[in-house]
Amino acid sequence: MREGRALATSADPSSNLFVTFQEQGLPQGMTWAVTLGNRTQLAYVSNVTSSVTFNGLAPGSYRWNVTPVVWAGQGERYAPLQGQGNVTVSGASPTVIVKYVGEFSVKFTSSGGGSVSPSGAAWYEEGQAVTAVAKPSSGYGFYQWVSSTPFLAVLDPNSTQTTVVVSGTGTVTAVFRPSLPFPLQWLYAGVAVLIAIGAYAGYRAATGRGKEEKGKGTGKARKRPKPKRRTRALSAGVKVLFGAFRLRV
Repeated sequence: MREGRALATSADPSSNLFVTFQEQGLPQGMTWAVTLGNRTQLAYVSNVTSSVTFNGLAPGSYRWNVTPVVWAGQGERYAPLQGQGNVTVSGASPTVIVKYVGEFSVKFTSSGGGSVSPSGAAWYEEGQAVTAVAKPSSGYGFYQWVSSTPFLAVLDPNSTQTTVVVSGTGTVTAVFRPSLPFPLQWLYAGVAVLIAIGAYAGYRAATGRGKEEKGKGTGKARKRPKPKRRTRALSAGVKVLFGAFRLRV
């Protein structure tokens, strides 16, 4: 374990009491500070962890606080789990552990046609699982969740309610699409049925399947359609389809 380089402040040389603040969680190259009473010291993280020691303290209780936010880059910062408190100095010299955790800026938004919750940008801890809910507006349906980065893992992108695991900064977007009116849904379903019926009827007409069925028991040999008849079967199916569609319209 390494020691941080601290900026010395005034102390009482007649006292041999001290208190140490040890940081955990900050990456190499960061600088943080501790204020104890009216004295402040800085420390530089040079390897794994760093510490700040206040010497020459008189017995008593002291109020302390640390740097509330250490910026690591755009959309990334570190914040202490406990940024302030009281420490008592008596016969023993205590050590206070200050643990910093990484936080990332994540934005939840909508492509239009609905709303999301949570909405907008906020800070989330690294590894935090965030529940996101998409609600389509009238005339729209939910399509999927889209993440701008693999560091925002959407566990179920096709569900209106999903979980996003945060390990970086970025944007998660709920995508909505216009819904078809109810009559159009039935129309498209009917067209699909007609296509199936027409294709089957055309296949029977072009391959003679119906005549073969009627000719069973006559002793005549049944002939299988040749591969080249598939094109004629498709053409006949299309003709039957459009004929049936015209009758229904």
